[in-house]
Amino acid sequence: MSDESKDDDRPAGLTAEGWEARRLADRLAALDAENRELRERMAAMLGSTSWRLTRPVRDVIETLRGRRGGGRRREAAGRAAPGHAAAVHLAAGEVVKDPKSLWLLESGLFDARHYREAAGLGPVSDLAAAEHYVATGEAQGLWPNAHFDPAVYADLNREVVGSGMGLLLHYARYGRLEGRIATFDAEADLRPGRRAFVDGRRTVLLLCHEASRTGAPILGWNLARALNRDHNLVIALIDGGGELADLFVEEAGAMVGPFRKGQLTGFYMARFVRHLTERFAFDFAIANSIECLPMLMGLADAGVPTVTLVHEYPN
Repeated sequence: MSDESKDDDRPAGLTAEGWEARRLADRLAALDAENRELRERMAAMLGSTSWRLTRPVRDVIETLRGRRGGGRRREAAGRAAPGHAAAVHLAAGEVVKDPKSLWLLESGLFDARHYREAAGLGPVSDLAAAEHYVATGEAQGLWPNAHFDPAVYADLNREVVGSGMGLLLHYARYGRLEGRIATFDAEADLRPGRRAFVDGRRTVLLLCHEASRTGAPILGWNLARALNRDHNLVIALIDGGGELADLFVEEAGAMVGPFRKGQLTGFYMARFVRHLTERFAFDFAIANSIECLPMLMGLADAGVPTVTLVHEYPN
């Protein structure tokens, strides 16, 4: 139909702009009705007996997809938070309002008992608890299990927030396979060194990317020996492996790290270093290598004066 014939249908007295707005509103209403119908059909399918009976087939397909993803993906899956595919049993007459709630139940990551207590829901069904989490609980920061903090996941994965997928569902489908962090516990990455903190001394943070018996770590160890003569010293090892690791512990009042790959992001380190600076009130920091970049970004964000030593020169 040509634009001229469309204009011929325009009611008398209605401007072209008004007529176009009315036609767009009608089209949007039709699309909205179609969307509601599709959601109802999807909910009916997800609640059907055939969908539940074919769950093992879908599990096999997901397993094969994971194998095609390669060794690195399987390695990441081995570090994932607890969660196994779960059979979902709906009570007679229960209707799935949002498919995401059923997907979360099937993922095994939604702990209905834990969430009912956290949200104060009382004796509602597992599906009702999941529907509540999807509708309002996640936005309120309520934990769906003991291992997932929506506020932390949102802060560390800001690209997910506006995706419309939902934080826990994203973690179930992608985040845990990729080794993404789902909770924040900075104290888990701190441990005492062998030296005592002395009142009145300035406190310095020394960053080393590793503790191997090579140039930069050896220099870092000598810096630690010199600094702890008149400073309180906190040493961060980004990668804790190496022959000198125990020697660093001998020189430190406190040790930080090592860190997992999923922690070495700007968002995580900004949060972690904020906690660290509140705990120790550093006067300054020394980074013994540009390999300490993830923590350097956090120190800049926290306003800690920092000197970076660069050992890597071009030929």
